[in-house]
Amino acid sequence: MWCSMNPEQQLIIQKNYSLLTEEILADDIADHLYSKCVIGHDDLQRVHVEKTDKDKARQLLDILLYKEGAFEPFLEEIKSQRPDLIPCLTDKVKERTLKKGIQTKYKAVCI
Repeated sequence: MWCSMNPEQQLIIQKNYSLLTEEILADDIADHLYSKCVIGHDDLQRVHVEKTDKDKARQLLDILLYKEGAFEPFLEEIKSQRPDLIPCLTDKVKERTLKKGIQTKYKAVCI
């Protein structure tokens, strides 16, 4: 059975995808997630093999979207490395907006 993040968590990542690909250091985050058994060795190598930081971030996010239980550990890593991004990913008001945002695509989440 193929499990993934719940739809609300996936939507938060999706709505902040461009921001995250520009701002996170995927190598460091992937290493920490691997050490916490959130991602496997193959996933870690898929991130590390990418050439640019942005491509590494895309690969990591694409992997995490389909990993059950990956959202909270990912947030912990963001909080430790880039706490300035946490409001974009956790604000309850924005989460409610996201749920409504399914009908109004492309609405900015974090301003």
